[in-house]
Amino acid sequence: EKKEILKLHQWLHDHHITAIITMKSSVADLGSRYDFVNYLVDCIIQLNRVVDERVSTRRIEVVKYRGSNFSPGMFAYVIRKGGINVISIAHAVREEPRLGAVISSGLPKFDIMLGGGFRMGSCILISGTTGTGKTTIASTFVEAASDRNEKTLYINFEETTDMMISLIANLGIDLKKALDDGNLNILATMPELKLAEEHLVDTFDVILDFKPNHIIIDAISACYRMGSRQAAFDYLIALISHCKQKEITCILINQSDKTDMFAGLTGIEVSSLVDSIVMVRYIEGQGELNRMLMVMKSRGFNHSNQYREFNITENGIDILDVFDGEGPVLTGVARKDQETKELLAQKQRLQRIAIQKQNLNQMRAALEANTAKYLAEIEASSKTLETLELEENMWQNNLNDRRLLRGITFDKQEGK
Repeated sequence: EKKEILKLHQWLHDHHITAIITMKSSVADLGSRYDFVNYLVDCIIQLNRVVDERVSTRRIEVVKYRGSNFSPGMFAYVIRKGGINVISIAHAVREEPRLGAVISSGLPKFDIMLGGGFRMGSCILISGTTGTGKTTIASTFVEAASDRNEKTLYINFEETTDMMISLIANLGIDLKKALDDGNLNILATMPELKLAEEHLVDTFDVILDFKPNHIIIDAISACYRMGSRQAAFDYLIALISHCKQKEITCILINQSDKTDMFAGLTGIEVSSLVDSIVMVRYIEGQGELNRMLMVMKSRGFNHSNQYREFNITENGIDILDVFDGEGPVLTGVARKDQETKELLAQKQRLQRIAIQKQNLNQMRAALEANTAKYLAEIEASSKTLETLELEENMWQNNLNDRRLLRGITFDKQEGK
């Protein structure tokens, strides 16, 4: 067998023929039985299967390629209609393009919290426990994007398309219009149905055909069900890198199973790749659960560091104003009670101020009245004094006249 292979190699070499030779072998065969082949060929491509957590995936590896700076390591590949698709996780895009223009989240108060809004082509993580409103926030963004005539690809691992549109419509968010306008494409699938590589290739095909401006993955925590933790990580890294390269805004929704603020934030270690992190959580108090929203990270923006309570209503999300009451941040009934107490205390203060102003005005009025009275008395006394002084002057003048007429001098009068 060895001699025949050597003869074939020499014949191909002599006739300058490029040949592709396939060989079915095990790892042991390559290391012993066919070891000499490594020295004859210019390129060796090895195909095999790798089992990770009971999930078998295809891998391709370039073992040798003379005169080429080939990429080492094994890469996943998928055999499908049209040929083989190789997925390079290890060589994801390193040099990311600059972030684009600022776009609205669809919630003006949320935009203020973010420092202006989202950046086109950025990666946003919305993380929180079940029922906190993550999908509602994302759907609000989809509706606003459609109003701007921007396309969104929504990858839903949790619900069917009809169920998603129906449930979100109860909150006043019309995704059917975005779907009918051609600005929304919902890719609803179960993670268990395919391998991570197959999900990824299908997503790339949809991106190529639909050309979305934004992509939403709901939820990245469901990616574990694709087979393994590593498969989920590889899927997300490849998809995020692809989106950044294409300048597509990527919104990741993560369902955390922890009620703690920071525990299980991302679920999968991708937080270093995201540009904005939004935390939604429940706060329990006085027998009720209230939803809270916080922007933990918004790259390039002076974002808010405040918790904001929000409600999910039949008209969508209603973000309450910043709690400016005394003491710690309160929510729900406790907030209303505190606001009522502070409003009552304010009314009492204003009432006391009004009473004090009234008393002061009365005192000023009394002072002015007394002042007017005294001024009148002074004026009267002044006029009386003037009259008396006038009478005295007249009497003195008459006296002087009489003395002159009688020949009486002041010296004689004084001598007497």
